[in-house]
Amino acid sequence: MGPGGITSIVVKVAEQKTAYVVIDANNMVSGLREEILSALKTSGFHESEVFTTDTHAVSAIVTGRRGYHPVGEVMNHDVLINYIKETAKSALEKLETCNTGSKHLVVPEVKVIGKTRLESLSIFVDKALQRAKKIVVPIFGFEGLILILLLALL
Repeated sequence: MGPGGITSIVVKVAEQKTAYVVIDANNMVSGLREEILSALKTSGFHESEVFTTDTHAVSAIVTGRRGYHPVGEVMNHDVLINYIKETAKSALEKLETCNTGSKHLVVPEVKVIGKTRLESLSIFVDKALQRAKKIVVPIFGFEGLILILLLALL
């Protein structure tokens, strides 16, 4: 988990309480979200949602394919859920009256990267990495051979 830890925001409208929980981490093991939502429901929240920040603070800290542990992979679920319930309860205790507002705005002619362009970029990066893997061994092997020959001549 990253330095942001666990943050809860509680919104109460009439008698309905909703908890939004943010965990500073990458991803979450399957099924843990449902455990968290169930625990919050039994704690008196009518609706809830849990998010992860996709932080890079915890990337490349463990060996393995991903380089990180998703939330719940190496931590006790009960302990984590208790911390989440504590933060949600604390947020509920600090509720204040407020006003809200919103506005719908359309910005014309804005270009965005769509699904097709994003997929083509991903394929391009993957192909470049595959090609780099194929040429890196011969290049370093050849350079190593030249270095050995030069050292042998000295």
